[in-house]
Amino acid sequence: MILFMNLKNGVGCTTLTYNLGRLFNQNIFVKKDSFMLDEYYAELFPSVYEVNSDIKDGFYDVGSDVKSDDTSKLIKKANAIVLPMDFGHETYLKSIETIKHIRNIRADIPVIIVVNRLDVQDAKRDFTYQHHLADQLADADIGLASDFKYKTNPEEDMSIMVTYLRNSYGLFCDFEYGKYFLDRFLTDQSPIENSEHYKFFLYLTYRMFTNKNYANKNEYRQDKDMVIFRLDFLDKCENLDEFKQAVEKYKNFRLNTNKEYKLIKDISYIAHYISKYI
Repeated sequence: MILFMNLKNGVGCTTLTYNLGRLFNQNIFVKKDSFMLDEYYAELFPSVYEVNSDIKDGFYDVGSDVKSDDTSKLIKKANAIVLPMDFGHETYLKSIETIKHIRNIRADIPVIIVVNRLDVQDAKRDFTYQHHLADQLADADIGLASDFKYKTNPEEDMSIMVTYLRNSYGLFCDFEYGKYFLDRFLTDQSPIENSEHYKFFLYLTYRMFTNKNYANKNEYRQDKDMVIFRLDFLDKCENLDEFKQAVEKYKNFRLNTNKEYKLIKDISYIAHYISKYI
């Protein structure tokens, strides 16, 4: 059970819940007023259900309904919480309030912060904002380790992880048609069963990382944390027989390559943390 929440509205809980839920082939639970449950749209979202009093495995779009009794029950049972946030002092204050509320219910639950909607064209601001945010979180005394950068076993090293999503357009551009980000990279000639999506995503990430040239100084600056993650990712994958089989299986699939590969990098970074709690 993974919960997506923030007292601040409009920071990306719904789009992240749906896209990551589809990626991991999980049931997706949303509030009863969600358009995905509307009769007109329901057939486009077969894996989406209404949140109810029954606690089940899956990805939950809690949104801003953080302090309800039902949410408290979910927090007590959940494996991890994803907290999206974007620019703005109000968002920062609401995010801190959200984390403190979570901690009052369960002090040990991992929290994965997704700094959303960073400017895809401004590497310097991305880098500066992420580290400034880390300083603010440390000052807030909410359990953030002093070094929040990528680690092999993040759940053993810190209780709050900071990731980022620099361009969220790819998560919602075809949302109303029941599509999610991975659909954008597939063609009609390369269908993949839902149970295979995450495995294929790892292959796509592997393919992108092995073909990417990180010699450009500006690109490295923007992707500093990602370069560290990339090296560890490749080292692990190249030693796994199961992964080698996946590479062999998908290498001839036809891909729509005219899409935003930066989205794949950032989703892989976020998914790495979430996968440890599924």
